[in-house]
Amino acid sequence: MKNPRRSPDRFRHSRSSHRQQFYPPQAVSQQGFEPRSPFSGEGAESTISPETAVKCDREIAILLLDAENLKLDINAEKFLASLCSYPLQVKIAFANWKNPSTGKLDTELYDRGYELIHSPGGANTADGKMIAFGAAILHRYRDVRQVFVCSSDGLLNHLCNQLQNQGLTVFRVRSQNAVLSVENHLTGESNHYSCKEEVELPTFAELANKIAELLKAEHQSIEERIAWFSSVTQLFQERRAIELTYPLNKSG
Repeated sequence: MKNPRRSPDRFRHSRSSHRQQFYPPQAVSQQGFEPRSPFSGEGAESTISPETAVKCDREIAILLLDAENLKLDINAEKFLASLCSYPLQVKIAFANWKNPSTGKLDTELYDRGYELIHSPGGANTADGKMIAFGAAILHRYRDVRQVFVCSSDGLLNHLCNQLQNQGLTVFRVRSQNAVLSVENHLTGESNHYSCKEEVELPTFAELANKIAELLKAEHQSIEERIAWFSSVTQLFQERRAIELTYPLNKSG
């Protein structure tokens, strides 16, 4: 009696089944299937797939605003958007919107496209809500790459650290004496914006060079005016000499 475990037919059938389940990259290509990743088989190309390209086009920046702590007008917001590498597509403001101190700020921000999130009254409740929401921001917006955390409150450092640890680029926005300070939380690089002048503040070195250029131009202008004044004075003296000499000649 033949042992079924050693049956040649059974062994051949088993190997045949395994061969039917194996699809080399060439066969996959011929059947019109795509490999799961560019590194899943030999001969796979390293180019970006259309799906990946579409995802790159959707990458965005998000602004989180503690509206009880910091005020952003439309021009300051445009300045922040100019610092982004991605479209500033989502803007979210946190506050106790029932507090009379907010006035009509909720209406203004809503008209500018902000999502408004309410927090109950109490100390640091808006900060806590902002931290809780922001820490899970990748679960809500998977295409976010940059985040502006807008608040001068030191408590928001925890949120900045958490977002940075998730691989996001974090910009910390603070306000002091009508000047916005925007700091890259990782590199420490800063940009500044004057809310009164509504312009970006250059660096100290750039301002010093500009003042030097203005002083040089003013000095040159003064020298030109002095030279012109000297010429006019000389002409005046020559004309005066003529006027004094002409009556004498006429009378002689």
